[in-house]
Amino acid sequence: MRIPAGLRIDSPAHPLLLAGIAYWGYTSAAGNALGTTLVCADLDNHPTYVGNRVKVITEGSAGQDKAIQAHAAGGILTVDTAFTNAAGAVQQIAANTLFIILTNYGGGGGGGGMPPTTALWMFGIVSPTQVASTTVVTIAHLAGFQDNTFNDEFYMQMLDADGVAPEGEMRLITDYVGATGDFTVNAFSANVEAGDIVGIIHESLITLGGEVISVIIQAIFDLVAAELVLNETGGIVTSTGPGTEDNIYINNAPAGEFHPMVVTIDMSDLAAGETATVRVRKRINAAGALEIIGPPVIFAGVQAEPLKDIELQPNRFGCSVTIEGTAAVIYEWEIHLKD
Repeated sequence: MRIPAGLRIDSPAHPLLLAGIAYWGYTSAAGNALGTTLVCADLDNHPTYVGNRVKVITEGSAGQDKAIQAHAAGGILTVDTAFTNAAGAVQQIAANTLFIILTNYGGGGGGGGMPPTTALWMFGIVSPTQVASTTVVTIAHLAGFQDNTFNDEFYMQMLDADGVAPEGEMRLITDYVGATGDFTVNAFSANVEAGDIVGIIHESLITLGGEVISVIIQAIFDLVAAELVLNETGGIVTSTGPGTEDNIYINNAPAGEFHPMVVTIDMSDLAAGETATVRVRKRINAAGALEIIGPPVIFAGVQAEPLKDIELQPNRFGCSVTIEGTAAVIYEWEIHLKD
């Protein structure tokens, strides 16, 4: 660590300085116009500071600190977000700017133990150095953990990708490189880009029986959405006469399993001396015929209770309800079914 001129070794502040500051120096050249780099050639003489934070002491961004996401040759530090001035505009870090690199107490970046943010759920910001990829994601400020720390037990969810894919997607982390903060995941549907925001989530928070809970919830939602919905339809049939069955209702070739529940027939027009015979049929295989279920139901003469309910059964290959009258009588009907 470099020590500022004039600070005596026996100064009471010396232990605090050693504890809190990993490096103290001046920039040797201007950073980029985006405000995301800081240049100090002397840093080539030091190990990587990725994972630590750099704080600017002088000039327009004085007091701001940023997470170091890359430490490149030439003493170039790349930070997670741009330095800004008092007006909120991007501030280029000029040469001869005083800065400090803060000690990473919990490790990370330069080795040691786990960073203080270690948890079963962590935020990550994809590094400016990210190369567009669907499977490899660089999050330099999460560097410093032991290799493979996140393998096969943590998931990465894309929380913010500027409103486009792969935002919202979640993938299992299959490999992690501690020195660089590189995460390898099962492929997202689109490239991950610099500045995207992710969540790193332990499986214990989001899985049940080995399945991701969000996937289970979606499956339940799909199942509920696919549940059969109760519908009603109806019409009017005039019986042809003896020896002819007229269809009250028929579903001859349903697309799948369906659940007809009840046909209601209005026998109000049935007169004295007239009869109506109702038959129910069902097909039990695709190549078979509609076969009668149970005995016919016969209604004779004037009906004191004219509405008659004919119960039906769930089926896959079709069913019908017919009526055979002794005279040309009008019958109004309705059916309730789930489809």
